[in-house]
Amino acid sequence: MNKVTKGALATGAGVLLLLGGGGTLALWNTDEAITAGTVTAGQLDLTPDGAGAWTVTNAAAGVTDQGIAIGSYKVVPGDVLTFTQTVDVTLEGNNMEATLAIAPGTVANTFGSAVVVSPVTMKDSAGDALPATLNGSEADVKASATFRFSDAVLDGTAGNDGSGDTYGFGDVKFVLTQVPYTP
Repeated sequence: MNKVTKGALATGAGVLLLLGGGGTLALWNTDEAITAGTVTAGQLDLTPDGAGAWTVTNAAAGVTDQGIAIGSYKVVPGDVLTFTQTVDVTLEGNNMEATLAIAPGTVANTFGSAVVVSPVTMKDSAGDALPATLNGSEADVKASATFRFSDAVLDGTAGNDGSGDTYGFGDVKFVLTQVPYTP
């Protein structure tokens, strides 16, 4: 073996021994604090303001009753029960939009498909209609949902089928849900 080859092998072996045998190979680094700020999460909240109220209308019977006691009311085909609740909607955050809906939850319902639940309608404190998608906080929103006891379905039953059926409103609730922002 010539002297150059022997020297190259000796140098390579020496470098390997330094790296693997506890020697150091210095790499420089540094850091510097920056002022990047803080981000805070927004808020989505729904707060009822007082008690809600029930109204019944039946166009065929020409009836509109305000403030019915839902626990003792006996529904008939064609009745439309409307629940209205004043709520405060909190939407804080850039690009925050939300919708308000009625969620029947786990309703005890022996009427079956005879009950049709409408989308929620909303009015502001002045009584003006609000859009279906809210993009900011609103105080004193009058939110209403209707439960229509379909005369078409119930009238098609034989005899007294459906009489004595029940619809439990215990789990029914308003739900505020964030939606993707659309500029």
